[in-house]
Amino acid sequence: MKRKNITILAIAMVAVFGSVYAAKPKARTANADRLYEEGLEAVMLYDIEKLDDVIERWEGILKKGAQTPQELRTLQNRSVAINNMLGRVENIKVVEWLKVDTALFFEKYRLSADAGNLGGTFEETTFTPSSGTEIFYTVEDDSTGNLVIRHADILDDGTRQEGRTLDLGTEKESDKAYPFMAADGTTLYFADNADTQSSLGGYDIYMTRRDESGKYLEPTNIGMPYNSPGNDFMFVIDEGTGLGWWATDRNAADGEVSIYVFIPNENRINYDADVEGIKELAFLTSPEATLPDGFNAAEYLQRLDNIENSNKTADKSTSRFSISLGNGVIYTSPSQFHGSDARAYLENYQKAQKKLEEALNSVESMRSAYASGDLSVRAKIVEIEKNIDKLRSEFIAKRNALIANELKR
Repeated sequence: MKRKNITILAIAMVAVFGSVYAAKPKARTANADRLYEEGLEAVMLYDIEKLDDVIERWEGILKKGAQTPQELRTLQNRSVAINNMLGRVENIKVVEWLKVDTALFFEKYRLSADAGNLGGTFEETTFTPSSGTEIFYTVEDDSTGNLVIRHADILDDGTRQEGRTLDLGTEKESDKAYPFMAADGTTLYFADNADTQSSLGGYDIYMTRRDESGKYLEPTNIGMPYNSPGNDFMFVIDEGTGLGWWATDRNAADGEVSIYVFIPNENRINYDADVEGIKELAFLTSPEATLPDGFNAAEYLQRLDNIENSNKTADKSTSRFSISLGNGVIYTSPSQFHGSDARAYLENYQKAQKKLEEALNSVESMRSAYASGDLSVRAKIVEIEKNIDKLRSEFIAKRNALIANELKR
């Protein structure tokens, strides 16, 4: 399974965007290269005036009748999207923000039982509503190589019917992943990396609804602050706690993603377009700026603590264990593995997972100490971070070996 480009410090995104959007044509001039980089910098800053100036200058050097380069079309699309979205940035309250390892990111989602169940892997996510009557999952389409979202009904006896690929509009050649069906049973959120006039770049979060026949309406980009020039995905609304979640690689280091927990509005409330700091609010440069003076998030954080405490007292074999074998097949208990040498492969996987989690917890504790003024831990932080890259690779290798062994049955 190909791994998607979910990475990067926000200040380094410009260096990556060339691979996100399109490969550079061999014949492109140095002047065009320079304009492209200028344009990407403007996109990162939501600087419409500079971006439009770059586009105008680039259009001015094109030969009459020449085909518009893909990179120029990308900048044109970004200009349209930023113009449209900056005028309607939703006013939300972000009550918690986390930086977590990409390989384990949705284990950090603390959802109530009513919200359903997230599972699978980072590359192939799955979502099962609390009803247990259907499942949404991400797989790679054999014919195109693109990620697609499939849906299957689950019968009363637990039998799953054959899955079908959802027609979610937008660009057919893009990747679609990270599905979540809301509690109303009709509203589907997902991520799509189509390069269109409705996209800010990378994965953007979209919303659609299905009608009584099961057909999905044309998806709508949910805008800012949820979407950014980076990758934004795994949007969830938990009505049980009254909180929403989404993940993004903006404001996160390589190998990590940021997770934002927020209070959803019953009806969308946007900032005034000319409010001071609108670009920073749109990018979530400082999540705490979304909270009004004197706002107390303790009540909402307590709801998350209650979920976490509930999970700790539950049977770990059913509450936290989740591995996707592909095509929407998920094991939620170690007892489901029956392949040859399954026990040995499972033990190796769990040991690798434990080592990675311990290292991540350790470095997070040291980062907190460093932020509080203990400079003596700096060298240790660097040492552990180097080891985390190795542990992450080992964890993924052991997980893949466990899955491969099971599929041999």
